[in-house]
Amino acid sequence: MIVSSCLVMLLAGSPEPVETKFAQLAPVLRERAPFARTAGKHRAVVLLHGLHAHPFSNGNVAKADWHSWQKPDAVLVKTLAKDSDVFAFAYGQNVAVDEIAASPGLSDGIAALKRLGYTEIVLVGHSAGGIIARQFVEDQPDAGVTKVIQVCTPNGGSSWAKATIGVRKNQEAFLTSLSKDSRQQCLAKRADKKIPVHVDFVCLVGHLQLGSAKSTETEKKDKAGTSLRGDGIVASVCQWSADLQEQCIPAQAIDVAHFGAMRTQVAADKIAQLVRERQVRWDAAEVAAARKKLLGEN
Repeated sequence: MIVSSCLVMLLAGSPEPVETKFAQLAPVLRERAPFARTAGKHRAVVLLHGLHAHPFSNGNVAKADWHSWQKPDAVLVKTLAKDSDVFAFAYGQNVAVDEIAASPGLSDGIAALKRLGYTEIVLVGHSAGGIIARQFVEDQPDAGVTKVIQVCTPNGGSSWAKATIGVRKNQEAFLTSLSKDSRQQCLAKRADKKIPVHVDFVCLVGHLQLGSAKSTETEKKDKAGTSLRGDGIVASVCQWSADLQEQCIPAQAIDVAHFGAMRTQVAADKIAQLVRERQVRWDAAEVAAARKKLLGEN
């Protein structure tokens, strides 16, 4: 297990502090600052995880801990390390996701990377990590982040956020903040917050069974008539939500299940491609075409 220094913040109105960790994974493991920039490399990629489930234990959800794909020997890390220095951010899950995005642990880590002289700082956020990355650049547009890649992120929330299996009592605030109702309330509250125009932004939409005949499941509709396409946990329309479409944020689909999205070589190669390439805002025609392809809209 990687152990790094803990940055703790007592947030206003929070019943508990939130613990965070920021570490360098490649080219060598550095569990805490000071980090080091590889000679000739100008890009830093920061990996932000999503939910930690604890179905068979009394896991300490307040403890910041790494996912398996945030470790130096992980497929994703080794793939990204070919042309980037790789870092990771971890956080406890005893507070709402919005509070984690505002924690000093992430902003301090980004500031350390900026001081090292990276000209590109890319945040790759899986699931809830994508919301944290998004809200960070919305709230701190001049912090130095140049690109955000969301992977299977519930921008519009997920019905699975109301599940109780594998959820500890002090993790309920975190899960509730990812529900559809909570995300819609948050988006309404933050309606004046937009993705900064100088920050490249892309949604990698987990969309099962791409390239195959439509299954019975992908043909289903919910009560509102919305397609239930998605990664098994988050519907496609909630990953690439209407507010992002209105900002002409580009989206690409990948055939992955939600919890496996960061672990395969195919996914790692796709993420690495998005890291390397510019993610230019779309025009209205491109958004309309993607709605038809990704969301099944006419």
